[in-house]
Amino acid sequence: MKQPDWKELATRAKAKRGPKFYGSTPREAKILKAMLAGRAAGCTLTQIADALNAQGAVSRSGKPWSIGVVGRILTREAERETKPAA
Repeated sequence: MKQPDWKELATRAKAKRGPKFYGSTPREAKILKAMLAGRAAGCTLTQIADALNAQGAVSRSGKPWSIGVVGRILTREAERETKPAA
């Protein structure tokens, strides 16, 4: 009996569910709100990442925040907000 290709099955399941946007859990929603507030106040990505790290918040992967991750999340959030409803 042929073994299933688990990686392929996981990829198909993920594609079926769609992307999991940042902020979909209560913890992430709180962090996203802080990011958006910081950006609205004119903070740089570095300042936002430093503030999150000072609060002890970690990214989804459990690592400290970096400007790249903060920037990517804010960019995707902006794109998600401007995307027309399907």
